[in-house]
Amino acid sequence: MFGIFRTALAIFVVLGHLGTAPYLGTYAVFGFYTLSGYLMTRIMQKTYGYTPKGLLKYFTNRFLRIYPIYWVSILLSFFLIYLTSEELTKSINTYLYLPASINDFLTNIFITFTPESEPRLTPPAWALTIELFFYILIAFGISRNIKITALWFLASLSYTIYLIYGNASFSYRYFTIPAASLPFSIGSIIFLYNKK
Repeated sequence: MFGIFRTALAIFVVLGHLGTAPYLGTYAVFGFYTLSGYLMTRIMQKTYGYTPKGLLKYFTNRFLRIYPIYWVSILLSFFLIYLTSEELTKSINTYLYLPASINDFLTNIFITFTPESEPRLTPPAWALTIELFFYILIAFGISRNIKITALWFLASLSYTIYLIYGNASFSYRYFTIPAASLPFSIGSIIFLYNKK
């Protein structure tokens, strides 16, 4: 079932990037965040636990699932830019050009993007920064039990309402870590509610 859900979300993201359904892609990204909140809470509760040994296994697994393939993708971007030109790659995606400073290079290596970060050798990697942030929060117990998770959900919901009624820009409601808190908390609550 998760495979079908992920496939549908991925198709929606592609359609959003193609411009045929722009907001559908946005909702799909939040769907991925909800699924991640559910799955990370589930594996912390059922597989790893909150012991130092469990945390080490969890973080090692997350690292191995994300960083090696991500580093391959940025190497491919380096080759693409080298074989063509920055002008060409920037015409395809304005974020796709070579880092000019050590800070830009480290940001790309370690996936520590802000919404304003440029360049991004793998342009959609800003979402990985958000995923990693919430993986860490979940590991350290923000979804350990229903009471803590309910507080997290209520705080996230309040913040989202504040953004909407405060007329925050779309970028601020979509590309930032706080904006992603609501779907992650919803995913965690769904798991804990089903478990209960």
